[in-house]
Amino acid sequence: MTDTIAPVAGPTLEEQGGALLERALATGVALLPLSTWDAGPPSQPGLVLAYGAIPTARIAEGLRRLRRCFDT
Repeated sequence: MTDTIAPVAGPTLEEQGGALLERALATGVALLPLSTWDAGPPSQPGLVLAYGAIPTARIAEGLRRLRRCFDT
């Protein structure tokens, strides 16, 4: 089963540009734009969340930090 999160109201990922990635990194959450893995022009906006290398107990806090990045 895949959980989905409702879209956040406000600027799109394209409009936020690198600012969102910088805010996330400042809180200790590293993200990569989905376009990093495109072989050609970006097919769609998105973020890659990789959480396999951190303890499971830290994932919820990381997601809370990430959510606050969308609020600013």
